Amino acid sequence: MLGNIFNWLGRLSVGRKLMLIYLLDLTAVIYVSGILIHEKFLSIDFTRKEIVGAAYTEVVRHSLMSALLSRPAATPAASPATMPPLSLPAVRALHDGTLGTAELAGRFAQSLARMQPQAQPQAQADQAVDVPLRGQLLADARQLLTAVGNQSNLILDPDLDSYYVMSLSVLRFPELLQMLHDAQVFMQKAPGRSSAHQRTAELLTLVGRLEAVLLAMEADYTQAWAAGGPALQQALAASRHALLAQARGVEAVLRQAATVDAAGATPPWVRAESQAADYQAAYLQALSALDAAWQASV
Repeated sequence: MLGNIFNWLGRLSVGRKLMLIYLLDLTAVIYVSGILIHEKFLSIDFTRKEIVGAAYTEVVRHSLMSALLSRPAATPAASPATMPPLSLPAVRALHDGTLGTAELAGRFAQSLARMQPQAQPQAQADQAVDVPLRGQLLADARQLLTAVGNQSNLILDPDLDSYYVMSLSVLRFPELLQMLHDAQVFMQKAPGRSSAHQRTAELLTLVGRLEAVLLAMEADYTQAWAAGGPALQQALAASRHALLAQARGVEAVLRQAATVDAAGATPPWVRAESQAADYQAAYLQALSALDAAWQASV
């Protein structure tokens, strides 16, 4: 077989041999170019899915925080500059099929719908909305955000700066929101006749959980700043410091309540109402700061 090929090549003229060499080289160039073009299209598709994920995340954030802060839910959320503003129904219609989030998004939309009739001015909102509804809304939102992050490639972002900003939007801020809610539930709960030591231990547990969430959040901010440039630092600096300050304010209220309870000057049920009011004020301020920081990171 090889002998026949060599004989055939030997009978070719010089011009045809040169043409054969040229065609073989061209075939290699076409093959390598095809691989590079395919990789480029994969990169473009990856980026497009990330843009979809960022837009979906912003819509969920807007819907969730509007419900918790009792803002008008019909206002469209501000999406990334590459995409027009979208409402939750619009973003679901466009992307639920691609991301496979129809079921999770449906549960989130139902929880939002149950929250809407409760909307009242912000100062009264958290007292008016039933605690189980808030808890279910947060759970549904976190599940949906996790699915969006996984299915849209946000969780696979190879760039460190945008990866850690994604971590803030999809993981850390929802964790902080859940922590603030859990502490609010505890502070609004009537202490009954439980011992001051038991309540102090529970308060200190909440402080420890909050501290852990804040440390993780600050670690992500630090890594994002180290990997990003001055523009990223400038975009996130103000909201980062405001959020940390307000979250530390919540922590201070919890620590103060634990200190007073530990002193045992008066029974916990006597101080519960004033402590709940103090926490509520700090909670609302932290919620607003979290909303601003979350929006800046999307």
